[in-house]
Amino acid sequence: MPCKICIIGAGSAIFSLNLIKDICVNKHFENCTVSLMDVNEARLDAIYNLCIRYAQELGEKLNVVKTTDRREAMRDADFVLNVALDYGHDRYKEGIKVAYANGYRFGGSLHVLHDEAFYINFYQLRLMESILQDVLAICPNAWYIMVANPVQGGVTYLQRKYKNAKIIGMCHGYTGVYTLTDAMLTENSPYMMSFVICTSKNNVIVIDGGRAGDMPLLKHYIGGRHISAWILTHAHSDHISGFVDEIRKNGGEDFDIENIYYNFPPYDLINNHNVLDYAYFVEELQDVLPQFLEIAPKIQEKLHVVHQGESITVDECRFDFLFSYHEGLTNNLMNDSSLVFKLFAPNKTVLFLGDLGPEAGDILFRESKHLLKSDLVQMAHHGHMNVGMEVYAEILPEGCLWCAPDWLYEEEEFPDYLRDTEGLRRVGRNRLYGTKLTRKWMDLLGVKKHYVTKDGTQRIVL
Repeated sequence: MPCKICIIGAGSAIFSLNLIKDICVNKHFENCTVSLMDVNEARLDAIYNLCIRYAQELGEKLNVVKTTDRREAMRDADFVLNVALDYGHDRYKEGIKVAYANGYRFGGSLHVLHDEAFYINFYQLRLMESILQDVLAICPNAWYIMVANPVQGGVTYLQRKYKNAKIIGMCHGYTGVYTLTDAMLTENSPYMMSFVICTSKNNVIVIDGGRAGDMPLLKHYIGGRHISAWILTHAHSDHISGFVDEIRKNGGEDFDIENIYYNFPPYDLINNHNVLDYAYFVEELQDVLPQFLEIAPKIQEKLHVVHQGESITVDECRFDFLFSYHEGLTNNLMNDSSLVFKLFAPNKTVLFLGDLGPEAGDILFRESKHLLKSDLVQMAHHGHMNVGMEVYAEILPEGCLWCAPDWLYEEEEFPDYLRDTEGLRRVGRNRLYGTKLTRKWMDLLGVKKHYVTKDGTQRIVL
């Protein structure tokens, strides 16, 4: 349903344009009204024209309006964003001079407003409160989103005074930067898994990436930003063949990659003729692992083999690896060699299960049961033929990330192609089920949120 978003202090080029950008890339805001308000008419006109042009060039359907009347701008608003600087840059410059003269400690970007106690924040807090009073009078059901500094001090003060007000404190620089973007899954790439995690310093962490055909979309979401870490969960083509193709094609020059993390089974396992279903075992090893080994010398200095128990940190994000390749797993070699890791973001945790199957799920449960609890979980093996319910019961997520097209998401509990129990039991894979059974488990666990790639690209604030 279209909503109305009011931006107070819209003459800010940095805040307003970045907010319009965020609104444009989120399909949930299509046909919404964006009301721009500022006391400086010249700056307001400039931002209004830029916003209109930006939305048009992206082909987004936004109704952008402008006004210098604050109360009129708020009328019927669902969200009121305050990005205003009281008395504008004149008072900011005045504050900078005072700070320099007195050796005052600056905040993160030479911005004295980062320091709650500085004198100009008296005016900021007064403005914040007057805007909230207008919100409560004109659009009392609207969310008041504090973007202007001092965020922490302002939210604390107002929430204590106006206990029933709907207030959120954010600042662009961390508004929406703790996001997990699951790149779109299409019917042409039915099992592709691709996640892009953006940090507060505008670095990204990529997980898998999908096939070669998925690279244009992945590049779009990365947007030329520095890739601090690229994590390859396991050597299956629907997960990493796109990455391999990029390295083979041009050494990955389209990406600014710092580190690549993986742990694949050794290819010389192909000589293990004692495996019950040796033909399938060889097929698994040959899927994409030889191609990865071929391109590995080109990126040797960036490659890191990670093991269970290790951690990596990128800006405010920490990744703890809870599972990696175990010797002796042969029945479902590649899936059961998936890296399992837990992302600790500032406000939420996310557990990535890769394509882990039942047998490896048992090991994960036995070795790391106490570490599994997470806010969100990436459903193992796209939600079917995956880890058992006891694993999900320990995770106890509030939301699930499904890398699944429509046909797979709606898969029967025991689809026909999984009924060859005689053949599959011979190789040890005897717990066979479809996504509908996994979805029943989630219902039993009380999970209410499901982010499914059949619905297109998903963006989640962490």
